[in-house]
Amino acid sequence: MTKNSNPFNPGLDGKIAIVTGGSKGIGKAIVELLAQCGANVAFLARDTGGDGIRLEQELQRQDYGALFIKADLTDDRAREGAVRNVIDTYSGIDILVNNAGHNDGVGLTGENATPEQFRQSMAINLTPYYDMTRLCWPYLRDSKGGIVNIGSKVSSTGQGGTSAYAAANGGIVALTREHALEGAKDPKNPVRVNCVVPAEVWNGHYKQWLETYFPDPEAQRAVIENKIPLGKRMTTPEE
Repeated sequence: MTKNSNPFNPGLDGKIAIVTGGSKGIGKAIVELLAQCGANVAFLARDTGGDGIRLEQELQRQDYGALFIKADLTDDRAREGAVRNVIDTYSGIDILVNNAGHNDGVGLTGENATPEQFRQSMAINLTPYYDMTRLCWPYLRDSKGGIVNIGSKVSSTGQGGTSAYAAANGGIVALTREHALEGAKDPKNPVRVNCVVPAEVWNGHYKQWLETYFPDPEAQRAVIENKIPLGKRMTTPEE
């Protein structure tokens, strides 16, 4: 059962959406908004802490269409199984939101600076964007659907100490352009592909990064926020 309880109505009633990394942070906010706008939302996450199950139960209690799929997106078979699960449940796909990933600090020097760690970061932060798009593509063609890739400002600004994450997000922007061209080839069955590039968004990953790499996380957060022109604050996942 789905219902539209959000005053913002983008015409998503009954649409089928997949969101990767949908149990926390930006992904969770996307799942909640899509559900509130009347879409049936299947969301994927490893869910080591049970967040996905809790979110699914909460949305279903409110009569929203929600399906949580526990999946490690670095596993080829897990990605294939997740898409198959969505098709078996809903018989189609209208929207894909590629969101899963995190800034893992794989850089040029130090402990996190090996080719294997770089490859693993690509497997976490870039490969699922390509493969989820590949797996969903035929269904998105059928529905004339759309893809939204969630990137990061690190792709254009750099950060220092996070080579792999920067490279992965540069790849996300490049894949967005490539797949947008691919999606426009057949005007009878187009697929729209766009990328949203957030800057400073306060979520669990950001908090963990500050606590891991800075002796005074709150002081460093204040330094960062002071450089943000709009309101001198970080945005929220909901924004």
